[in-house]
Amino acid sequence: MGLEPIAVEKLDFGPCKATFGTATPIYLGRTQGETTIQYEVDTFALETEEDGQVDEIVTNDALTVTIPLVYTDKASLANIIPWASIVTAADSSTKLVVGKAIGKRLSDYSDKLVIHPVNLTDDDLTKDVTIHKCYPKPGPINFGYARNGQRIANITFVALEDANGEYFTIGDPTIQEGE
Repeated sequence: MGLEPIAVEKLDFGPCKATFGTATPIYLGRTQGETTIQYEVDTFALETEEDGQVDEIVTNDALTVTIPLVYTDKASLANIIPWASIVTAADSSTKLVVGKAIGKRLSDYSDKLVIHPVNLTDDDLTKDVTIHKCYPKPGPINFGYARNGQRIANITFVALEDANGEYFTIGDPTIQEGE
């Protein structure tokens, strides 16, 4: 039996644009390196002495998205460090204030994350990845000052199940059964 003809429409490639938020989605900015979506399933094998493995049970299914952002200005960092705040003086000068985060519930900062391939038009949602509820987990954020190099703010989003029991969607999330 020979190979089927290659279906190039099934091959995905290229950079993406990431937005976070539901009411007013915020564009997170340019990236350097791969934006990675990792879905990992951990299991526990059910075994008996007599039969060996008889089944397997999912014990965890973690979804994380890591985005290496090159925008490290104050406003961009305030978008990805949820407990940070920008203070504006009377003369319009600003500073970013980041307090300690110990004891913060990251789920309090959860919202929707959308990864959209830039090679598609904005209204083509066929290959979007929508994480319905996730929270930003900043770091590591490296501020390297060197003649050659670039500062990168890595942000990882950790997915949670939303109120409807949804975790993530690939494709247009507004599509309903039977449409």
